[in-house]
Amino acid sequence: RHTLRVDYANWTGAAKVKVTYAPRTSADVDKVKPLVPTGTSVSYDKATGKAKVTWAKNKEMDLAGYRVYRRLKGTSFGTKPLTTTTSTSYTDSALPVTGDTYYYEVRAYDKAGNESGGTADQAVVTADRTAPAAPTGVRADVVVGSVRLGWDAVGTTNTYRVYRAAAPEGPFQRITEALDDTSYRDTSADIHQRWYYRVTASDTAGNESGPSTTADTGIPDTTPPTRVTGVTAEGTTAGNAVRWQAVADAEHYEVWAAPDGESDPDGPTTVFGTSYNDQWAAVATAVTYRVQAVDAFGNAAPASEPVTVVRPAAGDSAAPTGVTGTPRDGSTDIAWEFGVDGARYGYRLYRRAAASEAWTRLGDSSTTALLFSDLQAPQGPADYYVVTLDAQGHESAPSAVVTVERATPATPTAPAPPTVELSAPYTECTANDCAPHGSSDVPLTVTLTHDRLVSGYTYRFGDDGEGYRTTDGSTITWTPPGPGFYTFEVRTLDRYGRAGAFSSISFKVG
Repeated sequence: RHTLRVDYANWTGAAKVKVTYAPRTSADVDKVKPLVPTGTSVSYDKATGKAKVTWAKNKEMDLAGYRVYRRLKGTSFGTKPLTTTTSTSYTDSALPVTGDTYYYEVRAYDKAGNESGGTADQAVVTADRTAPAAPTGVRADVVVGSVRLGWDAVGTTNTYRVYRAAAPEGPFQRITEALDDTSYRDTSADIHQRWYYRVTASDTAGNESGPSTTADTGIPDTTPPTRVTGVTAEGTTAGNAVRWQAVADAEHYEVWAAPDGESDPDGPTTVFGTSYNDQWAAVATAVTYRVQAVDAFGNAAPASEPVTVVRPAAGDSAAPTGVTGTPRDGSTDIAWEFGVDGARYGYRLYRRAAASEAWTRLGDSSTTALLFSDLQAPQGPADYYVVTLDAQGHESAPSAVVTVERATPATPTAPAPPTVELSAPYTECTANDCAPHGSSDVPLTVTLTHDRLVSGYTYRFGDDGEGYRTTDGSTITWTPPGPGFYTFEVRTLDRYGRAGAFSSISFKVG
């Protein structure tokens, strides 16, 4: 705004004044920014996906136009405008239809290039018509008489649909509604036919992706597994423990059990491991077992050779009471109290790692020892029970079962280095003695001991060229490549994947 003042000295007549005004708009003179535009608003058409921004006209004489900016929620406005215009409205036809929120602001600029501040942000929530990406990693395999499907997740808010066809080119028919998981078990498919599958992803707005690549079940297998061998059976007062050798292509096993000379009246029991505890076997009755391997396509091998066992009756000794289990770094300790009735000539312990497995005899304990340390305890959960032995070695009824969980370490620290012992004639160097012993013709055996349950050791013998190696045993045999000074380095690996620090000892070879 400018004010022009004219002073006229003549008292009569009319004043004739002519003024010519040319604003100076060069950047070196004009340093004043235009005012922020007012009356800004935005409207959005979900049908077309277009947003229209409007504002009131600025009144500056040197106004050059307006700049419109757009940003995605959570980001900042950039330095480059979405558009530059002399109008007081702008229609954004390139707004993504992704369901996201975008903000607009308008700035005025003059002929000198001065730009005003931005208007208050104007928000638009866009329609979501953008489909998610197609799932990847689709896989299909036949298991337990059905087809198991899996795929990789797409985003975090998607559901999935599975399509199936009898030919690779289709037609594909949808066989599921929206699934929240990234896996599906198709129980309606005939596993003796080859099937083809595709998976799509859908977002919360209902946009469905294109199909994934096709996964198929492969050519149906009609060859039965090999026959089960190595079947053994042991009778205990807790039931008959049946074990066998694993068959490479078996998906599960069927265990047939019947009194000797008879057939199984109830049909087989399905087992997914390589052992079975028949807790329903009749006492003092000979029971014959046969095991059959079955693959994922339902092909069954011939039954194994039969084995017969008698479940013994419980002896007169009372079962132990108060059985407890304590996980420690070096063992799982099982403790108990003796039964109040009957003679006691010892105890026997059993363990299993899963309820479907057969019980494994761990060992016997004397009558005075009411504690047993399981030095081979599994990392996860394990069940234990104890029986009392009488003078003839007969087992009592089983004690109550105690479950011990070793999923986490008893001690939070990594294992210490092991104790190292060198075989003669080699000796460890000391500050006062490092005489050479042995020779390249005399192998060295290193014995490692540790007070924890360990999975192995990482070690190396100096610069013998073989570098670090790992062993799951407790003894290492090494032949020195020649005379000289050597350093043996070793660290402990526990069953929880933790590695301790390296320690070393030195020795000299003659």
